Amino acid sequence: MTIGILDFLWIWNDFLLPLLMLSDVNNYTLILSTNKLFGEYTKEWSLILAALVLTAIPVIIIYAVFQKFIVSGIAEGAVKG
Repeated sequence: MTIGILDFLWIWNDFLLPLLMLSDVNNYTLILSTNKLFGEYTKEWSLILAALVLTAIPVIIIYAVFQKFIVSGIAEGAVKG
Protein backbone atom coordinates (compact mmCIF):
# COMPACT_ATOMS: atom_id res chain seq x y z
CA MET A 1 0.00 0.00 0.00
CA THR A 2 2.81 2.40 0.90
CA ILE A 3 4.65 1.81 -2.37
CA GLY A 4 1.47 2.41 -4.35
CA ILE A 5 0.78 5.70 -2.56
CA LEU A 6 4.35 6.93 -2.91
CA ASP A 7 4.40 5.95 -6.59
CA PHE A 8 1.18 7.87 -7.16
CA LEU A 9 2.68 10.95 -5.51
CA TRP A 10 5.87 10.59 -7.58
CA ILE A 11 3.99 10.16 -10.86
CA TRP A 12 1.65 13.07 -10.08
CA ASN A 13 4.59 15.42 -9.52
CA ASP A 14 6.67 14.13 -12.45
CA PHE A 15 7.82 16.88 -14.81
CA LEU A 16 10.59 15.62 -17.07
CA LEU A 17 9.05 12.45 -18.54
CA PRO A 18 5.76 14.10 -19.62
CA LEU A 19 7.74 17.05 -20.98
CA LEU A 20 9.78 14.72 -23.17
CA MET A 21 6.95 12.40 -24.22
CA LEU A 22 4.02 14.76 -24.85
CA SER A 23 4.18 16.90 -27.95
CA ASP A 24 0.60 18.22 -28.03
CA VAL A 25 -0.12 21.08 -25.63
CA ASN A 26 -3.69 19.79 -25.17
CA ASN A 27 -2.32 16.61 -23.52
CA TYR A 28 -0.05 18.37 -21.02
CA THR A 29 -0.34 17.50 -17.34
CA LEU A 30 -1.16 20.12 -14.72
CA ILE A 31 2.48 20.61 -13.83
CA LEU A 32 3.46 21.17 -17.47
CA SER A 33 0.55 23.56 -17.97
CA THR A 34 1.71 25.56 -14.96
CA ASN A 35 5.17 25.79 -16.50
CA LYS A 36 3.64 27.43 -19.59
CA LEU A 37 2.66 30.42 -17.40
CA PHE A 38 6.34 31.37 -17.11
CA GLY A 39 7.19 33.59 -20.05
CA GLU A 40 10.58 34.86 -21.16
CA TYR A 41 9.89 38.40 -20.03
CA THR A 42 6.75 38.09 -17.90
CA LYS A 43 5.58 35.91 -15.07
CA GLU A 44 1.95 35.83 -14.01
CA TRP A 45 2.56 35.07 -10.34
CA SER A 46 -1.10 35.17 -9.34
CA LEU A 47 -2.00 32.58 -12.00
CA ILE A 48 1.06 30.47 -11.25
CA LEU A 49 0.35 30.30 -7.52
CA ALA A 50 -3.34 29.55 -8.10
CA ALA A 51 -2.42 26.72 -10.47
CA LEU A 52 0.12 25.31 -8.02
CA VAL A 53 -2.45 25.29 -5.23
CA LEU A 54 -4.90 23.43 -7.49
CA THR A 55 -2.25 20.87 -8.42
CA ALA A 56 -1.28 20.35 -4.77
CA ILE A 57 -4.82 19.70 -3.52
CA PRO A 58 -5.09 16.07 -4.78
CA VAL A 59 -1.68 15.21 -3.31
CA ILE A 60 -2.65 16.65 0.07
CA ILE A 61 -5.95 14.76 0.05
CA ILE A 62 -4.28 11.46 -0.88
CA TYR A 63 -1.67 11.95 1.83
CA ALA A 64 -4.27 12.87 4.46
CA VAL A 65 -6.43 9.85 3.66
CA PHE A 66 -3.58 7.32 3.53
CA GLN A 67 -1.23 8.87 6.12
CA LYS A 68 -1.59 5.90 8.47
CA PHE A 69 -0.43 3.47 5.77
CA ILE A 70 2.46 5.68 4.66
CA VAL A 71 3.84 6.16 8.16
CA SER A 72 3.44 2.49 9.14
CA GLY A 73 5.04 1.28 5.89
CA ILE A 74 8.02 3.57 6.26
CA ALA A 75 8.41 2.67 9.95
CA GLU A 76 8.30 -1.07 9.19
CA GLY A 77 10.98 -0.69 6.56
CA ALA A 78 13.23 1.27 8.90
CA VAL A 79 13.30 -1.31 11.72
CA LYS A 80 15.95 -3.99 11.43
CA GLY A 81 15.22 -7.55 12.39
